[in-house]
Amino acid sequence: MEKVRERKRRSKATLAIFKVIFVLVVFGAVGGYIWSSDYYRASVTALEALESGVINEKGDIVFDVEGTDRGVIIYPGGKVDEKAYALLAKSISEQGYDAYVAKMPLRLAILGTGRAERIMEENTEVTEWVIIGHSLGGVAASRFIVKNPEGIKGLILLASYPDDKTDLTAAGIKVQSLIGTEDRIVDRAALGAADTRLGKDYVKVEVPGGNHSYFANYGVQEGDGEAIIGYGMQQSLVLKAVSDIFAPEPSAE
Repeated sequence: MEKVRERKRRSKATLAIFKVIFVLVVFGAVGGYIWSSDYYRASVTALEALESGVINEKGDIVFDVEGTDRGVIIYPGGKVDEKAYALLAKSISEQGYDAYVAKMPLRLAILGTGRAERIMEENTEVTEWVIIGHSLGGVAASRFIVKNPEGIKGLILLASYPDDKTDLTAAGIKVQSLIGTEDRIVDRAALGAADTRLGKDYVKVEVPGGNHSYFANYGVQEGDGEAIIGYGMQQSLVLKAVSDIFAPEPSAE
């Protein structure tokens, strides 16, 4: 009789444990759904630009230019809809370069550091690449380039910098770092400390009146400063940076 009671007590204890686990799983799933649904969405302007591009089966945004051997890959900022970069990508393609916006897991580029490798492998006609990383996307892009410098012509950091364990000095690439004067999100102390890890061809570009958010089209990020210039002006400096990096090296005479 005592053994029967013991079995019943164990069964009740096991059932209670399963109930607790079930509740935790449900709460975790709901919390994860809410967290993943909380992100900065693309503006109407960005969605209109997307109409002239395509979204491939991996979710990457593609603006293909026939006959070019140069391409640009954009790593989005953290919790920002990749579609918010469609206008920037379209403008880059209008300069004559293939343009791609990488789809990131949970909209966090740090979870998809190697996304550029897949894009490069699927587009072997492109022999020179520039990678653009916005905010957290710049951290991820820097990590990728350190491990995979082949074929990379340059890196453009938008309100971003490599983490303190990532050193680009040996990568042999051109680096441009664009930062808005009204940016209230970037850690400026860490930004300055990263200068020594960007290589000898590093160029810093101050964006007068620019903020953290206007490098893409998703509104103003929480905590950011108010931009004095418009989206078009701020993003035009990104286009110039792309052209500068792809420009032929001056001949030595």
